[in-house]
Amino acid sequence: MSYAEKRGGKLTGTWIGERTIAGRKRRCRSETKSAADAWETYVDRFGVAPTDGTGSSNPHTLGAIKTRARAERPDWKATRDPSLDQRLEVVMGFFGATSPLESVTSGKLVEFVTHLETRQGRSGGSLSGKTINRYLAVVSGLLDHARLLGWSVAAPSIPWQKEGAGRLHYFRDWQDAPMLEALGARPLQVVYEALAASALRPTEFFSLKPGQIDIRNDWCWLRLWETKTDQARSIPIEVELGRELLALIESGTLPSHQDFYRSLKAAVKALGYDQGLTVYSMRHTGCTRAARRVSAAKTQRFAGHRDYRTTQNYIHLEDEDMADVAAALRQSA
Repeated sequence: MSYAEKRGGKLTGTWIGERTIAGRKRRCRSETKSAADAWETYVDRFGVAPTDGTGSSNPHTLGAIKTRARAERPDWKATRDPSLDQRLEVVMGFFGATSPLESVTSGKLVEFVTHLETRQGRSGGSLSGKTINRYLAVVSGLLDHARLLGWSVAAPSIPWQKEGAGRLHYFRDWQDAPMLEALGARPLQVVYEALAASALRPTEFFSLKPGQIDIRNDWCWLRLWETKTDQARSIPIEVELGRELLALIESGTLPSHQDFYRSLKAAVKALGYDQGLTVYSMRHTGCTRAARRVSAAKTQRFAGHRDYRTTQNYIHLEDEDMADVAAALRQSA
C-alpha cells in the first residue's frame, strides 16, 4: 500500500509506492495516491517497474514522454549510444515514470543535481559537471518533446553545471609494459593490446563476434557494421594479435567488460598510476597514438566520429609531441 511522504514530520504532498524488484527495494514518487497505487499494482503483476507511464491514471507522464521521445526525436531514435538509455533510466528512477510532467520543476531539478552529486563515477569519484549536464540534457530533451507534442508548455530553468577541462586520462607508451605485466593473464593482455591498437568503444569491442574478425592481407580487420554513429568502419590490428582475439571469442574465454574493468583498475592501483584511468581510457589512448602518426582525417575515420571536433576530445598531445613538431620544422628549415 502506498504511503504519504513526510519530511521533518510534515507531509510533502507526494505519495510513495514501494516494492522489492530483483532483490532491491524500489520506490515511485507520485503526485497522487492513485498513481502510486497503480505503480505498485503494475510491479506486482509484471515484476518490473514501468518506465513508459503504464499504470498511471495520467496519460501524459514522464514515462510516456520517454517512450515517445526515444522513438521520435531525430537525435534519439536512430542512436546506438547505450548511455542514452542508461541516463533515461536514472531520470525515470529519480522523478518517477508515472509522475506528471509538471512535477519537473526548477526546484526539483536542483534536487536532481544534488542527487547526481552523490553518485559515483566509474573512477570511484563524484560525477563531473560535464557528466551531470548530460543527465540534465536528457531531462531537457524530454521536456522539449513534450512541448512539441503539446503535452506541456512549462519551461523550468535548467541548472546547468559549470564544466571544467577535467584531467586527461590515457595510457602513455611507457606504461604499456608494466600494465601488461600487472594484468598477468594473457587473455587480459590481449584485451589491453587490442583496445589500445584499435581505439574501439568498449561496447563495440566486447560485443565482437567471430564473423567480425577478418584475417587477410597480413592484417586482422575488425569489421564494425553497426556503430554508435551508424557509420560502418574497419580497423586493422596486427595479425597475430587478431588471431589470439579470435580464438578467445570463439572459445568463449574473452574477458567480459566488467572482468577487464576490475583487472585493469587493480593493475592501475598496484602500479600507482592515475586512478582515473578506466577501460574507456583505452579509446583515448588509441586515438592519441593515431594522431601522432597520421592525418586528422584518418584519425577521425579511425575513431568513427562524424565530426573532427569530437575526435579532438580524444587526442592528448604533450610537451614531447610539441618537441617533435619543432624538430620537424628545424629539419625543413
